[in-house]
Amino acid sequence: MLLQLVKSLIVFLYLFLLPPLIFAQTPTETPTTLELNKPIEREIKGGETHSYQVNLEKGQFGEVILEQKGVDVLIRVFEPDGKAGNWFDGQIITTGIEKVAVLAENTGLYRLDVEVKLKSSPIGRYEIHLAAIRELTDFDRQYNESNLLIKQSDRLFDAGKYQEGVPFAEKALAIREKILPPDSPDIGIACSNLGILYLNIPNYNRAEPLYLRALDIWQKAFGENNLNVAAALSNLALIYLNKGDFDKAENFLLRTIAIREKILGQNHTLVAGAYNTLGRIYRRKNEIMKAVKAYELALSIRETLFGKDSTPVAAVLKNLSTLYYYNGDFEKSLELDERVLTITEKTLGSEHPDVVGALENLGLSYTEIKQFDKAEPIYHRALAICEKAYGVGSIKSSSILTNLAILYFKKEEYEKSVKIGIIVSVIRIAIIDVVRAINTKSQIFVITKKNYAIICLDFD
Repeated sequence: MLLQLVKSLIVFLYLFLLPPLIFAQTPTETPTTLELNKPIEREIKGGETHSYQVNLEKGQFGEVILEQKGVDVLIRVFEPDGKAGNWFDGQIITTGIEKVAVLAENTGLYRLDVEVKLKSSPIGRYEIHLAAIRELTDFDRQYNESNLLIKQSDRLFDAGKYQEGVPFAEKALAIREKILPPDSPDIGIACSNLGILYLNIPNYNRAEPLYLRALDIWQKAFGENNLNVAAALSNLALIYLNKGDFDKAENFLLRTIAIREKILGQNHTLVAGAYNTLGRIYRRKNEIMKAVKAYELALSIRETLFGKDSTPVAAVLKNLSTLYYYNGDFEKSLELDERVLTITEKTLGSEHPDVVGALENLGLSYTEIKQFDKAEPIYHRALAICEKAYGVGSIKSSSILTNLAILYFKKEEYEKSVKIGIIVSVIRIAIIDVVRAINTKSQIFVITKKNYAIICLDFD
């Protein structure tokens, strides 16, 4: 569960805007042909796609330059047969240059689709032109191979297949180390790409040196005030948070926030994500008021960007709920849990598997204020959704059963509690350190969703 929270957070901090895998498709408009050194400037807004094409002979290399002027875009390349090729998104701000490399393995028209990354983005402008056509070199092919390997590792990351992505990311890094100077910013990108996989496996000892290397490269190349530098600092903060070095995590994240606010302004999703992480750090440091302030800043930004009933808002509300739960303010936690459930049901549907987590938290809050009659049906509803989605006896259902065992124990229904404890032990013996229920004088050791800590319940 903790790993899932880390992955979700990183998606916001680092990969929130990565495009999904796109297969062959028909352009939404007739492509405009790009001619050498003849720039085209256009307006574009969220939800729009502009199509261009470049005519190349087999064995040629085409370089297209796009300058962003108030809008953050990505560019997808499609082969002459319509098959999706590479995509380019080197900048995560609304200004700056995107360089697109088109490698012609076959003669024909190569299509380039320009699209805005956020559908909610206002109107902006960009300028695009064909900067060069030349013969392909071995360097071009090797560099393009490293790009494709990184994209493949990104897709595996998005699918949660972190270990499977490692060989692709390692090969991409090895290629770049071979063809580029050691201080090339592109080597930093390859290090970061491999680092995020290790961060999620998790293997923090492998991830940390990769991010430190990327940070050093980018600081030397770009200086401190750069979004790549901020990304490295942010992920290092996550590593130190999970290793228990909270002071170091706080220091790195405060640097992240300062950079992002200077470049992006406060109302940006990456700034919100950083404040959300800062709240987690302060919670672990038991600095409650600082944690509340950080979460409330993240919440305010996300409500402005995505609306009050959005999934990103629900993610912060969950963290605030957990904070109040830890601090013993169960009524406040309950209020936030009910809001999270409402948002989740509204955005995903009442039977969606993600509703389970919202129900579970709500059940925990009701349990703590001794409203057992409200908590019990909530747990049973969560269990029914979970079994429908994942089958009876799944790992995911064990968390719900564990909380039911606690509820029955607090209701002094010991026999029910022990029986559920035994079921949980069968399901999760490899996941939970120990779940034992031997007889009415034994102990049950469980892990709850709220605190990921082992709680010992003694039977009298």
